[in-house]
Amino acid sequence: MNKVLKCFYDFSLAPASYDFFTFLISAELCRIRRGCDSIALYFVKGPNEGFREKSPRPYETNINFFHNVIIPGIAILPTCKKFYYLNRDEIKEINLIDQEIFPRGYSINSPVAEYKSHELVAASIRGDKPAKFKAPTYALKLVDSFFRKINTKKKIITLTTREIVQNDSNNKRAINKYAWKSIFSEAEKHNIFPIVIRDTNNMFDKEKLFSNVYELSSASLHLHFRLALYEKSFLNFIKGNGPEQLIKFGNCNAVYFYEFHEKFNATSSAWFKKNFGMIEGSNFPMTTQNFNYVWGQETVEKIESSFKYKFTKDQNKETNPINSKESLMASIEISLKHLIKCLSFSVLSEDIYLMYSIDNLNKKGL
Repeated sequence: MNKVLKCFYDFSLAPASYDFFTFLISAELCRIRRGCDSIALYFVKGPNEGFREKSPRPYETNINFFHNVIIPGIAILPTCKKFYYLNRDEIKEINLIDQEIFPRGYSINSPVAEYKSHELVAASIRGDKPAKFKAPTYALKLVDSFFRKINTKKKIITLTTREIVQNDSNNKRAINKYAWKSIFSEAEKHNIFPIVIRDTNNMFDKEKLFSNVYELSSASLHLHFRLALYEKSFLNFIKGNGPEQLIKFGNCNAVYFYEFHEKFNATSSAWFKKNFGMIEGSNFPMTTQNFNYVWGQETVEKIESSFKYKFTKDQNKETNPINSKESLMASIEISLKHLIKCLSFSVLSEDIYLMYSIDNLNKKGL
């Protein structure tokens, strides 16, 4: 008998943003953990024209993101076999059993959201196996066709830019254009063929970011093609922006440059510690070792050293470790709070495993 995990992305609480992919990978980890065969995804309409009451984005932005990013995004999780877009009153007809729903405790009268990575932190403490997004076959074939067109024997690398200035007063989230200009000027020396993927709003700009560097607008616009390109490239570079979610949990080799930006809550050190169990120098929870988290602004030296890093297929299977006592303590605190919330609904075997893991870490003296 096919066992289906019913997953609810409720727009009364959850945003129409790349946070959806954190929810989606968390749901996949839950499916694996509970031994379900597939996922059925339910989008529940919110009160403000289908979205959150106090959404920071206008309706046009939300609905465009829903149709052009979220809906195509379902296809990068092959175990998601069905999806529904429902009014709230239609949920009442669905039989909800704790063991077969995600997030834990979801109900139409008391909806629960799970997009802030608390599930990922608990999964890392529990020792869950990692989950991965996968580009559709047709998109991988399109990338193969593109590679034949450019006809290069060099190592293909991508650089995904962030060009919007919103919530980035110190310019910490933007790429270090001077460092990259230096790298690209010596592409022959590094034996690389660089491809720049620009912000969607800038993909048709007449002026290129870098002269003589290929800008691939198809990847800016088409989510499946973007992920397929990441998978097929030798190495992918990115800083803090939405598409990072695809790279974090994709079957691709990546380098992610990051530094805290204290003037904006969601990029601050306090936010990272509270929600991800991370301090400076930490790895993002449930990423695998093909995802290399590099702290601080990118420099020529850091970029060049990334070319020399040895990536192997086995790294796709091994999670990045929690690499400091302070990060581990913060992760345990998040996991305990998450556990208490889950236990208020029911007790499942995964809760026992989480309690055992926390107790075992305590016995070892952390």
